[in-house]
Amino acid sequence: MRVLIDNLSALDVQEQSVEQSLKQSTAQRENILRAAFAGELVPQDPNDEPASVLLERIRAERAERAKQPKVRRIKQEKEIAAVVKKLINVLEEAGDWVPAQEAFRRCGVADGALTERIEALYAELRELDKADRLAVEVVTDAQGRKLHDKLKLLAG
Repeated sequence: MRVLIDNLSALDVQEQSVEQSLKQSTAQRENILRAAFAGELVPQDPNDEPASVLLERIRAERAERAKQPKVRRIKQEKEIAAVVKKLINVLEEAGDWVPAQEAFRRCGVADGALTERIEALYAELRELDKADRLAVEVVTDAQGRKLHDKLKLLAG
């Protein structure tokens, strides 16, 4: 019985220690964030522009972008449509299974691609899937871990 009481007492001490450590950690995190926002973590360069100037410049750039003519947006939409058509062409040309990443690459969608292009490609994949024109097969390794997907265009 004495051993049980000693163990419970030791657990209480450990629990209190953990609680205190958590409180200290929270306080330290708050102090670090406060110091970071106050610019106290690293030496400040007096030549740096104030944050208010940077924010104003960002606002002005966003406002200027919003003023851009619709022609540019239409051009982007045409480019996206071209990517979508290319996906069907890529899958037709392959005639058989093609790794999804390879199909995307052939459509011009790779690292650094516009989000709109990627979204358009996925939208086309969804449309092909809804129309039962797309087969997707998961490729796994010997341990059953997914490596990638393969795509195949089905006869429509």
